[in-house]
Amino acid sequence: MNEKVRFWALPGRGLPPRPVEAFLVKRLRLTSQRDRASASDIVQIFLGAAAAALLASLPLLAARSPRAPLNPTPVRTFGPTDPKELEAFLDPIFSSGMARWHIPGAVFLLVKDGRVFFARGYGYSDLMKRTAVDPAKTVFRVGSVSKLFTATAVLQLAERGEVDLHTDVNRYLKTFQLEENFPAPVTLANLLTHTGGFDDRAIGIAARNAQDQAPLGEYLARSMPPRVRPPGEMYNYSSHGIALAGYIVETVSGQPFGEYVEKNILEPLEMRQSSFSPAAAPVAEIARSYAVVNGTVQAVPYDFFNIGPAVGLNSTASDIAHFMIANLEHGVFDGHRLLSERMIDEMHRQQYTDDPHLPGRTYGFYEKFRNGWRSIGHGGNIRGFGSLLLLVPEARAGIFLSTNLDEPRFDVELVHKFFVHYFPSRVAADPPAPNPLFLTKATNYVGRYRINPYSRTTLEKLATLNWQYRLTALPDGSLQLHTPHDYTPPTRWVEVTPDLFESANGEGRAVFRLDSDGRAKALLLDTGEFEKLAWYETAGFQVNLVKTLLLVFLSLGLVWPLEYALRRMLQRPRASSWSRIAGSARLVAVAAGASALVFIVGFVRTARHMDFWEFIYGIPAPIHRLLVIPPFTALAACGMVFFDVRAWAKGVGSVLDRLYYTMVTVAALVFVWFLVFWNLLNVR
Repeated sequence: MNEKVRFWALPGRGLPPRPVEAFLVKRLRLTSQRDRASASDIVQIFLGAAAAALLASLPLLAARSPRAPLNPTPVRTFGPTDPKELEAFLDPIFSSGMARWHIPGAVFLLVKDGRVFFARGYGYSDLMKRTAVDPAKTVFRVGSVSKLFTATAVLQLAERGEVDLHTDVNRYLKTFQLEENFPAPVTLANLLTHTGGFDDRAIGIAARNAQDQAPLGEYLARSMPPRVRPPGEMYNYSSHGIALAGYIVETVSGQPFGEYVEKNILEPLEMRQSSFSPAAAPVAEIARSYAVVNGTVQAVPYDFFNIGPAVGLNSTASDIAHFMIANLEHGVFDGHRLLSERMIDEMHRQQYTDDPHLPGRTYGFYEKFRNGWRSIGHGGNIRGFGSLLLLVPEARAGIFLSTNLDEPRFDVELVHKFFVHYFPSRVAADPPAPNPLFLTKATNYVGRYRINPYSRTTLEKLATLNWQYRLTALPDGSLQLHTPHDYTPPTRWVEVTPDLFESANGEGRAVFRLDSDGRAKALLLDTGEFEKLAWYETAGFQVNLVKTLLLVFLSLGLVWPLEYALRRMLQRPRASSWSRIAGSARLVAVAAGASALVFIVGFVRTARHMDFWEFIYGIPAPIHRLLVIPPFTALAACGMVFFDVRAWAKGVGSVLDRLYYTMVTVAALVFVWFLVFWNLLNVR
């Protein structure tokens, strides 16, 4: 039978043939198997011919129909269709954006329908040598885009049955174990979706040179952040979690992570200029890294990360294209299979979301919706480099962008313009309208927020003072989210259903988590969780608290010397109750106040002139020296409590003396609370 006719005769394609066949068999009394088969063929041919005739007549019927448009709307195509048009579109974006953000060099590549559609370098990989960026030769350090390769390696092992994505990872750890401080275990699925519940940490994650890099397992054994949440409860981005997944690749495969990736991912994909080892790339081809320092572009050093599986890949745009094509073409590049089609689908499928109204995480990728188009991707931002890999699976297209100066605002601007131009909304939608009645409950939401992840257990927690978001209510009934230091323009959010908000520009959703009193305790966006801060955690309160403590401690240098001078001038003896214990009490108070003053002033002055990237090598020496002071301050504060109780019990000094000493004692205790709250008593 003709294949086209057979297609239309299949069950589910057009009219089902089975009832017609039964009718013929019954009416014509066809008893033999051969006669019944002939009847079946006749019916299928008849139905196929009828379907073909109907299809052929549709244009004629449409032309005769008075309702048919004279000029039917052509089918709209999405995505770039002409490389020259794409180049003309990108040129002004790169020209203006690179000048605005002082970016020395960049590369942009687009794959579509299984091939490289467009690739171009902009600017210089080395400003001094004026070396032009070449998509095929210039090696960029792609930062956290590396996590996609680590996720791929884990899924390869899962596909072979060597690991189970849903079992306790402690099963695969030989030299150390994760603390079991929550009932549910951490799984590989948790690691790949950033739901392991780990604290954050940046101190000590890198070395200044390759010789000082710690072996992956050794580093994780001593520096793996503690678990602070039950696994699977909340998305909390964790580079250490992905590094741990990479270490499990080592323990299960029996070979170093870099070697495994080389043999099982990079070689099959013909990524010949890519490696997780900087030494493997030709030095002349690695782009120089830059940063804006005091308003000028300066070269910055390479960092040798101890968490290689999370951030350590070096690659060219042309090599990354092979990985993108394999992901878009069901796991295959140039005949080489990276993952099975089933596993690629599993990798791209949403595996976790904080709320059903929000995009979530796949195994490795983040998920985002732009103009109704689902995209999956990952960014990579380290000192001196910024990268972005973004796929639109439905369009079989993807882009890769990398720069040798980290400036996320450039990425955001480019992607926004790209989607507006090539992937506009397919369904017209009116922007959400603010509801003035919302103002009656707006106070439940407004306040200060900080983004997860952040360190709860190290002095890095102090950095959250500098990155607090402010949510305010507008008169029209909408909310406005302000970024710290006006890093980006504020965004407006409108309530569309209870506790569900949409961005006024239609580019995102927000959900609030409420406490038992109906007040917001967290704001959930597609970028993660923002915790609402208590009044005492806000930067304004903390700064004013430190200023107040400084004034109290400074008063020690004025009040008692002034009292002494006045007594000498007036020749008044001390009260009879004055004793040696009072003198000791004052010495302890002076010690506490002086040490607190030295620490506060020294810390602020040192931090103000410090490059905070230095912390990735460990606590800088000047800060480490200052951290010796807080334990002595805390000890002196405890002594002040002892003397204050004795003074009131024995009536030592005047009432004013005792009230003032009590005030200083309270200030010292509050300062100790401040030290504990910001993890400044932990000298390790």
